[in-house]
Amino acid sequence: MRTVICHYHIFKNSGTSFDQLLEENFPGEPIAFDGPYPFSVISQDELLKVIRNHPKATAFSSHQVRLPVPAALDVEVLPVVFLRHPLLRVRSVYEYLHRRERGTGLRRLFRFAARAGFTSRDEERAGRLSFAEWVREALDGERPLGNLSNAQAQLLGGVYGRRSLSRTRGAAAGGVEVDLAQALRNLAAVELLARTEFYGPDVARFADTLSARGVDFFYIDRRPANRTAGDIDRPLEERLGRVREALGEALCDRLLAVNEADLELYRRACERLDGEVPSACR
Repeated sequence: MRTVICHYHIFKNSGTSFDQLLEENFPGEPIAFDGPYPFSVISQDELLKVIRNHPKATAFSSHQVRLPVPAALDVEVLPVVFLRHPLLRVRSVYEYLHRRERGTGLRRLFRFAARAGFTSRDEERAGRLSFAEWVREALDGERPLGNLSNAQAQLLGGVYGRRSLSRTRGAAAGGVEVDLAQALRNLAAVELLARTEFYGPDVARFADTLSARGVDFFYIDRRPANRTAGDIDRPLEERLGRVREALGEALCDRLLAVNEADLELYRRACERLDGEVPSACR
């Protein structure tokens, strides 16, 4: 059976860094692919077609593939998933959009944010608003909440052959309602699981899992690519404290309330990878 790696690329969750690592391990790869529209979703059967159309490739990456992995007798797909604490992810999304609108750093095409459902209007708002104002607009219903509420659980809660279940209920009603149980089932089957906040140690563990499948993989220590957080080397508790300080207690609690599912996914990942949940996430 052929074994391939597929990176289920979640926007602002170390995806660019990991794709660069894949390229260093597998020159000319990963095979990156997405559908024609921001709302496109690539089914399990379509993913298999891409894999079979590249018979010599080992690594693939897409923003629009969904778990669970395809079922096949000739191909084993090992999914790679990165999770991130929802507060830090929302802050990173804001900083990315804010930086682009203000023209600082690298100005790339809007394709990455667009695939995550963000529009040029989101970018413009992030450019003129503070982080707290930007979050408050979403929570007060002045712009769509969906991408800032349980976004990771939405992407990970798929069922074979169809999209994940979700519905937007507004911030006062808990934000986007998702199928957390399905997301947890999918996550439990992901052997190559990592967290953005612990990128190096988590990714270094991949080597043993891949070696057991006959795939050579080496972790190469690099500074994160496309990073927007200036405090990325600081302890998790300190970074979360800075977000809480920027938002204020009340607004921070509101943002957490609409990200309960994402926070639970993160807690489960920490428990699985470290044997305990960080005190800042309890």
